[in-house]
Amino acid sequence: DAQARLELARANLANQQENLNIAQWRNQAGLGNMLEVEQAKTAVAQTTAALPTLRLAIATAIQQIDVLSGRPPGASTALLSPPAPLPPPPEIVGVGLPAELLQRRPDVLASQWNLEAEVIRIGVAEADLYPALRLSGSLDTSSDSVGDLFDVSVGTLIAGVTAPIFQGGQIRARIEQQKGSADVALANYRNTILTALLDVENALQSAKASRDREAALKEAEQSALASLEIAEIRYRGGAVDFQTLLDTQRSVLTVQDSRASASAARSTAAIQLFKALGGGWDASASL
Repeated sequence: DAQARLELARANLANQQENLNIAQWRNQAGLGNMLEVEQAKTAVAQTTAALPTLRLAIATAIQQIDVLSGRPPGASTALLSPPAPLPPPPEIVGVGLPAELLQRRPDVLASQWNLEAEVIRIGVAEADLYPALRLSGSLDTSSDSVGDLFDVSVGTLIAGVTAPIFQGGQIRARIEQQKGSADVALANYRNTILTALLDVENALQSAKASRDREAALKEAEQSALASLEIAEIRYRGGAVDFQTLLDTQRSVLTVQDSRASASAARSTAAIQLFKALGGGWDASASL
């Protein structure tokens, strides 16, 4: 994000410097005035002032990556400093994901193991429990609501897929008769599954929103750049004043900055979805 914004700032600075040169030439030729020159200098100075902050953000991010990778801060500066585009996240929306992916989440695994341990402690056969702890069905990532997140609703998932656990079958009856702590573990497991579903739903909505926002901002950027090209031509020809050109430049910078942030947000949303699904999911893998 910071690298993309830095590249945009540099490109805008070069454009602003060119406009400053034009404003100075127009003033010397008697076609403009010192107000235009000072306004152009202000724009150049403001963009120049933003560069150190962006460089600092890049350096800080690289150092954090180094520490997380077990290396001294700054070890990857030479490798990561050159600007590079963010890799596009895989297209997630519309893909069917096996519901069993949720069982890869550490919290779901821990809750499941805790329930299994409690059940085993009170003498319920492990073989009787395992079938009840299997999730099936698939996640429909083209959905727009919690109720459509699975091919069946959340209520049907709980009632059907894990009916022996959640609807008072023989396993639950034996648990309630022998130990209350197992019942608590049972409730915790159910809540963990529901929390996992919520995390996936939130991540899906975030991925969809960030994708749509990025697409809209790309269109806005193209329109803003076209407007800037027209404004520059008209300014050189004396058809518009310098303030109009400045306003157009600011609009371009704002849209481009927002588009860069949206691209980063889309990648972050994809990461959050992978995390919600337990991590390590490969869109090309056979699941």
